[in-house]
Amino acid sequence: MFLLFFSNKILIYLVGIVFQEPVLFDMSIRENIAYGDNSRDNIPIEEIIQAAKNANIHQFIQQLPQVYSMFFVYF
Repeated sequence: MFLLFFSNKILIYLVGIVFQEPVLFDMSIRENIAYGDNSRDNIPIEEIIQAAKNANIHQFIQQLPQVYSMFFVYF
């Protein structure tokens, strides 16, 4: 019922879309994770690992041949 009070123009302005498909840039996994914090350089690996653990991806990364230095290539 709450949405009935807004016009379509206002709803379009208020609603955003967040895509669920992850995007990896042409850099290592470590650099991709660190890219989220662009306020500083040289983020310690401990913080990057903690971010990966928080995202439940650390165990998968540990199984990769080059771990956090692994690059992904898209064709």
